[in-house]
Amino acid sequence: MRKTLLPFVTLCLFITSCQKDDVQPSIMGILENQDDISAHEKANSNDGYKIISFSIKQPVDHNNPDGEKFIQTGTLLHRDYNLPVLFMPSGYGNSQIRNYDLTQYSFENSKRQGKPNILAVDHRYYGNEGKDYQTLDPQFLNIEQAAKDLHRIVEIFKEAYKNKWISMGYSKGGRTCIYHKYFFPDDIDATLSFVAPITMTNKDTRFESFVQQISTPEEYDKMLAFQRLLLEKREAIGELIEKWYAFYELTLDRDVDRVIEGIALGYPFSYWQYRSYWHGGETSILNAPTADSDVTEIFDFLSRTYFLDNYSTINDTKYEPYYYQARTQLGYPIYAEYDKLSDLLIYYKSPSDNPYTFNGQAIQDVINWLDNEGNNIIHIYGSKDPWTAAMYQSKSGTDAITIMENGGDHRIDLNSLVDRKVILNKLEKWTGYTLTVDEFRLKGAETKSSISESERAVISR
Repeated sequence: MRKTLLPFVTLCLFITSCQKDDVQPSIMGILENQDDISAHEKANSNDGYKIISFSIKQPVDHNNPDGEKFIQTGTLLHRDYNLPVLFMPSGYGNSQIRNYDLTQYSFENSKRQGKPNILAVDHRYYGNEGKDYQTLDPQFLNIEQAAKDLHRIVEIFKEAYKNKWISMGYSKGGRTCIYHKYFFPDDIDATLSFVAPITMTNKDTRFESFVQQISTPEEYDKMLAFQRLLLEKREAIGELIEKWYAFYELTLDRDVDRVIEGIALGYPFSYWQYRSYWHGGETSILNAPTADSDVTEIFDFLSRTYFLDNYSTINDTKYEPYYYQARTQLGYPIYAEYDKLSDLLIYYKSPSDNPYTFNGQAIQDVINWLDNEGNNIIHIYGSKDPWTAAMYQSKSGTDAITIMENGGDHRIDLNSLVDRKVILNKLEKWTGYTLTVDEFRLKGAETKSSISESERAVISR
């Protein structure tokens, strides 16, 4: 009996040790112990895992933590404390769990295999469909304060999730990931940033000729002819736009005549940004109506190749915080060719004046950091996306890469990329996990739509 006791005790100690290594603090326990966080479990996800929604009281000014607070919300899909966290901060206000790109991949090392945990968080001041912006001091809507929001959340969740963290975002969400990593590089092990323009100046002029560059001469001429057609038939088209708004119970945010000019000026940028969204050859600009077409044909083509609700009061409220950010710190493009339409313009003959004081130093600091220390970041762009005029090109001295998808627009995703393997290899190097995906199931997975997360062109009022 004595001969078997020692091996038995040793085995018990070994098992106990392994169990302790795997035991993690309960995330619900951690959240419930925070005075300024409320959380509750929701019904399990489709694959049977726990979903937790939470709200956290954040300081409006993190330099004054005892001052005014606002509510930031988030959602967690919990799978395994010992698997990586895919951190998806929004550039705007939506914190819902989305199932595309890396969320579909299995992460595997010598100890664990499975899909990652997903943590989605909204952006400060965009809560309540942008209504928070109406009540909070706008001076604290900047990239540093937003990064501090995310850092505080990461610190709390890392009490339970001590494995690798990967941030991923699209467009303004991609920018948010980069800015967070700039201020708190140790929070995140790898960042995947899709179609994130790094605009640097008030009225960034790099966009002026870019739309013409991504068009063929025939496409460019047809585009200009269609823009002029909208202006020439503005009265009849305006009536149809008003009927469209009435049908969908929306309210125009300005006189319909001004709306026509805004659409005509911004149409090429919007068209190319979402080219893959306008399905079918019939929506090619080469098939656009001509001066001989009936006005209903013109409006029909417009409604199938442009988001008419851009000028609704609902969107004004939702995106007003972004317009403020663009005009004070993020920068925005000059993209409309006013000179080629000037004879038909009444209200917007030149870019609108900026009513705010613009300071681009913070973004320039981010760019300098990216150039010298911006490691473990993958920047992804589409060659046909107008926002690519403000792409960031990673430097050879950093462990980062920039991928350009030929023919891609603002809706590219990981699984459509020719260079997907290059990206996966980098992520495997930075995280220590092998990434695999069921290609058959991938085809039936939720399709990523970057419409709600996309950068918005600053429109004249």
